[in-house]
Amino acid sequence: MAVIFVFKLVLEGVFFVGVVNQYGEECQFVSLAFSGQIPGESYWDAMTRYTVVQDWAQWKGDPGDMYPFRVSALYPNIWFVRLLGGSEWAISTWSMLTGVGSVLVVGLLGRKLGGNAMGLGAAVVLAAIPGHVLYSARVATDMPQLFYMATGICLLVCALAAGTVRRQLVFAAAAGVGFGLLYLAKLPPAFLALGWALLMPFGLAAFKDTETLVAGSGKWRQAAGISGAVLAGFLVVFLIENIAYHQLSGQWLLHWRIMGANAVNMADWRGKEAADFGFIRLWLPIGGKYELFAHSYMFARSFFPVEWFSDVYQAPIHGWSAALAVPSLLVLPFLRHGRHRLQLWVIGGFVLYFIYQEFLWLYPTWEDGHLNLTFVHKVHRFIFPCYIGIALVAGAGLAALGRWAKRLGGSRLGGAVPGVILVVYAVANLAPTAFFHERLRRSLADTRLICEMVRRHAEPGTWIYGAAGMEPFFRLLQYPGHYQWGYAVDRTPDTIGPGLAVVGGSNGIGLSPEIIFERYPVWLQPYFQGTAEPPAGWRLLETIPGSESAYMPPIRLLRLPEPKPVKTE
Repeated sequence: MAVIFVFKLVLEGVFFVGVVNQYGEECQFVSLAFSGQIPGESYWDAMTRYTVVQDWAQWKGDPGDMYPFRVSALYPNIWFVRLLGGSEWAISTWSMLTGVGSVLVVGLLGRKLGGNAMGLGAAVVLAAIPGHVLYSARVATDMPQLFYMATGICLLVCALAAGTVRRQLVFAAAAGVGFGLLYLAKLPPAFLALGWALLMPFGLAAFKDTETLVAGSGKWRQAAGISGAVLAGFLVVFLIENIAYHQLSGQWLLHWRIMGANAVNMADWRGKEAADFGFIRLWLPIGGKYELFAHSYMFARSFFPVEWFSDVYQAPIHGWSAALAVPSLLVLPFLRHGRHRLQLWVIGGFVLYFIYQEFLWLYPTWEDGHLNLTFVHKVHRFIFPCYIGIALVAGAGLAALGRWAKRLGGSRLGGAVPGVILVVYAVANLAPTAFFHERLRRSLADTRLICEMVRRHAEPGTWIYGAAGMEPFFRLLQYPGHYQWGYAVDRTPDTIGPGLAVVGGSNGIGLSPEIIFERYPVWLQPYFQGTAEPPAGWRLLETIPGSESAYMPPIRLLRLPEPKPVKTE
């Protein structure tokens, strides 16, 4: 495990990404991490904005409102920025630590479930997945949620295997706290994992598993005690969160109110067809039945590291992990070794999680006296918790292969066969990791180029307009310089300006040219593509080729005139 620890640190250093906007939460996390440096943007002060909400049913929430509530993923970033200063390394420290931590915890979990060989195999598989390597150095919830989920499950396994009731309750309560921290990093995976954790002890009791629930009292009593302690640990975190937010906003269950208010975005997901069951209405996604399978198709394609993938949903973020996980998953039910049922229950939970989040992810809302369940087409990163399951099932398969090789050729062959497979697997993953890393690195390079352009032409306090989502990254790279930022997508030609506009390049958005194109308003997109002149009155100051010149138009900096006065009747 010490070698794996060093291996993981080297991977994170070599393939360090830094802050590159690809999703909304990075925007929020970077802004809030500078709470001590930008006046009026304290994290805790931001919570007080919810005191003015008079009617939660009518409040038009925004998905960005959810991100400040991911405290266990966010707040450590704030602490590291204050400790280490404003830099890409400081803002990424927490993700890097939890990335390494998740590898070590999954290794320990694999060892608890199937022995040393399974633990070592699971740790290496997880450490080398390209998505895990690259997101271990990004300001997002992915690595913290993996770490908390793996920790909660590992502590639950310790509780189930404990020999005394006291140890069962202590480990179970600690597991509940782990799931509570997971809830404070990302809500949906937390409740899926918590629900599974509460059911697992009763399932093992029903199957009369001989390797778990081995304390002196009856199995059903032990199961009830463990589940109760897990729930109690979770509720402690839940209660502390609600008291804190009530003190700041005057609202109880503030996190849940924000989630409910974001149901306003349901129109973006919900199609016109619904199955009416009286009390319950089941709505298909806006793309119809096809969308129930489309994301799984993209997920399957993303296992193949082919460089012509240009979109984030098809990028090879999962590398070659399926080459180990799929065969292992097929043979796992037929393997015979210690704690076989507990292993199946844990890995089976991740299989069910994948099926649910790919095909059955339903968003519940209460409307017109009906419980409305809407199928939601998810973003690609909801699959990240399944990395734990991929690593565990691959570790189990490799351990079984090693035992088979040992019986045929002795202990030396038994260690060499899985070892060679893991080395080949890690080397094969270098290509997709390097491909993904290069795209992100070039995107960040465009942000640096634009910062240099702005410094050459803008005085502090100047308004800078660009693609939606660019603001936090310029703040990070230009601090202590200060500019005012606006998004072109929020404006019309008559209301934008005065100031400067940045158009072109990848502009820190990330992997997908389609995403950045959508973040410019329709009236500006022809100029972004180079098929039209700039809007009337805009004066071109400088043009430079971007680092993604093969994919994106050149970067252009323009000076904007005063907006036209609005005519009133």
